Amino acid sequence: MKYVVIQAKIKNQTLELPIIFPETLNHDDMAKAMIEAIKESLNKDLVCKPVSAGFISSMNIDDGCYGKSQTLNMNSRERVDDTLIQMIDYGSMHKC
Repeated sequence: MKYVVIQAKIKNQTLELPIIFPETLNHDDMAKAMIEAIKESLNKDLVCKPVSAGFISSMNIDDGCYGKSQTLNMNSRERVDDTLIQMIDYGSMHKC
């Protein structure tokens, strides 16, 4: 799996949103699409940009983030991204 972290800023508030997606998609295309979606959902005045990108195991999220996005020319922040991704309860989205 691949991931990209989008940083969204407005005034003095900053939010970082990790996006995990299949390896068949490019980091730059996903970042562009997610920035548009984030602005549409949250606030059109947000200043958004990718701040890190790389890879993560689809079999074990605890294996950690690693690598580099060629299309964004951006490295994984490894431990920082590990912590950010592990803070998200991805399983709760399936409870309807």
